Amino acid sequence: MRNLELRINDVADPIVRDNFDRLQQLSDEDMFSKFKGKHFEVTVDKNMTYNFAHKLGFAPKDIIQTSLRTAGSATLVWNYNSFNRTSVSFTVASLAGAETLTFRAFIGSYTEQ
Repeated sequence: MRNLELRINDVADPIVRDNFDRLQQLSDEDMFSKFKGKHFEVTVDKNMTYNFAHKLGFAPKDIIQTSLRTAGSATLVWNYNSFNRTSVSFTVASLAGAETLTFRAFIGSYTEQ
């Protein structure tokens, strides 16, 4: 039985229909049962490299970023080589004045079983 049933045939736009078809395939594969981690929302207000304490107890290998919000053109770069058992590293650049950058992401590791 499917956990999610998308009505793909009712979507007229072929590109949108293709995207929904891919989402249906991911849902059918139950991708998140193979992901060990947590979802986080983080807001920062300075251009710098951050070490975010994830409290997972293991060094994560994967980031599934679900959103990035900022008023300007700030950027976020994940420093994968610096991930460890206690924190993940990311660098924020191009924040202006009193701007903030907020991201949401699943942080953890995906494993094939």
